[in-house]
Amino acid sequence: MKAMAVVGGLVSGALVVAIAAALIWPRGEHNATVPPNGGASPVTNSAPPPSSQPAPIIVQNVLPVPIGQDERVRNEYVQKRQPYVQYLTASFPGVINAVSLPSELDTIDITLLRSDNEPLMRVINEAVVPNAHRYGIRRIRFFVPPAQPSMQPMKPFAECTSDYVGMWTVYRL
Repeated sequence: MKAMAVVGGLVSGALVVAIAAALIWPRGEHNATVPPNGGASPVTNSAPPPSSQPAPIIVQNVLPVPIGQDERVRNEYVQKRQPYVQYLTASFPGVINAVSLPSELDTIDITLLRSDNEPLMRVINEAVVPNAHRYGIRRIRFFVPPAQPSMQPMKPFAECTSDYVGMWTVYRL
């Protein structure tokens, strides 16, 4: 019984190798010519002239690269959060400087133009509380640009998180 399994495995493995070799192995074009005397032995020219370049390989059916489950979920979250990002940038042009999507799936980063309480609470009351849950967002980090624009990183200003009931809590940093 084991011998039959081994033989079956070898035969199927050889078949897979043969199919792969037939698909991968380059097929040269052979020009067969008949001598002018009408002889029966054709002459085959399989080597290209030394000065010619090889013909480019043209791929007709390109298979898409398979993506993993983690990347598929991440792409779905990015697609889900993108309309919210567009809404924020369009609705608060004088308040929000930039909106970015960090690596955490349920988080967005918002850079405010000022570090006052008024713009922060305006964004939270008008955009975060009524809309963020619909887009799968449970945490929003607020940043302000540094006082002197240079190579300094953005300064964390506040963070807004949601619990499982949908209540938002604001933390000033």
